[in-house]
Amino acid sequence: MAKDRYIHYNKPKKILIIGAGIGGLYCAYMLGMKGFDVTLLEERKQEELGYPWHDAVNKDTFKHADLVLPRDVCIPKQVLDFMGPTGDGHIKQADKMSKSLDVDRKKLANTLSTLASVYAKVIYETKVDELIIKENCVVGVKAGSKSYFADLIIDSSGIKSKFKDQTPIHFLMRDSFTDDDCMFAYRTFIKKTSDEEQPSKVYIMPYGIRGISWCKDAPDSNYSDVFVGKISSLSTDTIHAEIDAIKEKHPYLTDEKLFEIKDTIPLHYPLGMIIGDGYAVIGNSACMPRPTNGSGIETTLIAAKILVKVITENKSYLAENLWDYEYDYMKEIGKDLYFNYLLRIFLQEISNEDLEWIFTSGIINENLVSIANKEWKKVNDFKLSDITTSYDLFKSRKDLIDKLEVAIRRAIEGRLLVGKLPRKYDYTAILKWKEDYDLFVVQTKQIAKDVMSK
Repeated sequence: MAKDRYIHYNKPKKILIIGAGIGGLYCAYMLGMKGFDVTLLEERKQEELGYPWHDAVNKDTFKHADLVLPRDVCIPKQVLDFMGPTGDGHIKQADKMSKSLDVDRKKLANTLSTLASVYAKVIYETKVDELIIKENCVVGVKAGSKSYFADLIIDSSGIKSKFKDQTPIHFLMRDSFTDDDCMFAYRTFIKKTSDEEQPSKVYIMPYGIRGISWCKDAPDSNYSDVFVGKISSLSTDTIHAEIDAIKEKHPYLTDEKLFEIKDTIPLHYPLGMIIGDGYAVIGNSACMPRPTNGSGIETTLIAAKILVKVITENKSYLAENLWDYEYDYMKEIGKDLYFNYLLRIFLQEISNEDLEWIFTSGIINENLVSIANKEWKKVNDFKLSDITTSYDLFKSRKDLIDKLEVAIRRAIEGRLLVGKLPRKYDYTAILKWKEDYDLFVVQTKQIAKDVMSK
């Protein structure tokens, strides 16, 4: 491409952000503070940002992002019991020296929106309709009868972002999504009969449903945080049936609900391309949440800090100048998210019988969980028998071992594939890598169906 056609990019001062997600608000705040002319357009009202619940985040996340939050945004993380499909057997999280905090999503969004408003122009109740593209470069957006132009457009509009499909085809962002790439979720706070603390339980693939549900104490001790999530679809009948099943297991729940929210959580593998000429994608728009649990605060903030650094260091926002954002993101977290996604492909195909055995056999104990997470201070009274007993149990299920070996080996191969992303911007090499990246997932899905059904 002739760079003289993009001479207007020599003055990289105007940044336009679509959507007040965590990544968009963080970029608006940090870039505005660094002197950029930043405008953020958000469809919702300010008071509608965030969700009225807590999600787990590594406690170093905000320090890494150079964010100082009010004390009431974070609370100590809850200790969870993970239950098998029938609710029999469990794997308990260790409860000492946790690496995570539970973060109030509503308060976090409000804090970030307040910070962003100090340094950027944040315009609420403004729906962006489409990108403005000139000479295969994104140069602005249309919102109703008004057009906004900028040197760089950052898409933080969420999982349902329509803008990636509007980009020139050579951006390589028109990925196809299936319902299997989403968890359809229902969440509510249900009043308890008393404020007495109750065990917090997470049910994995309850009674054959491909998904999870949980009942855990809400920050307000008068309520329980109840969640129902299912891959590919979630009907009203399924929600009612799951809530009834949860109430049967947790008889202290009443019929009084504080709120009810339906949401869609992206479980897709990380978007293979997150940059193009004049355009970058972040957060749910780029499928940055962890595919195993749907949490995206931590990963999005890591990516946002990388993006801010790249924007600050460059005078032009062509794809080749934004490439370090793609490369560093994939290197720091994208390869791990891809690894997680590939493992999830296998785990969601596992039979209920095999999954129930994992939870009831005693093969996984609290100390092994701590060791696997490198949380050495959480290991209580470790004994060599913790490993030898698990090893003996595994040997008794060679059929399951063989399946899990295929899953782990395939996930490692995928992680290595991500590592082959070209270090320098070379479109031909990037195109080949992207084709391999997407094809690997298609092939893995078929392998998982073949292996796990044996």
